[in-house]
Amino acid sequence: MIGNEYIPEGWRTEKCSNCSECGLISAYTFSGDDFLGADDCPDCGGKGFIYIHNKSGVITEWPGGPFLGRLSKEERKELAKEVKNV
Repeated sequence: MIGNEYIPEGWRTEKCSNCSECGLISAYTFSGDDFLGADDCPDCGGKGFIYIHNKSGVITEWPGGPFLGRLSKEERKELAKEVKNV
C-alpha cells in the first residue's frame, strides 16, 4: 500500500516520470508565454506514481483506469525477472 492506495495483486507502482513523483506540473498557456500555476499531473492524476501490470506491461493511472502506454519488450522482460526475484 502506498499512502491510502491499495496495490492489487499482479500490479506494481513506479514513480511518475512526468512530474518526478510530486504530482504537480507547471501549467502554461498554449503559446507558452504565460505561467498559469501548478496543475495536477495528467499522467498520474496528481498521485506521483503510476501502475504497471506485471504480466502485460500495461501502464495505467490506476488498475483498470486510463491507458497511458505499455513497456517495451525489453522492459517487460526485465520486469518479469524482477517479479520472479521478489
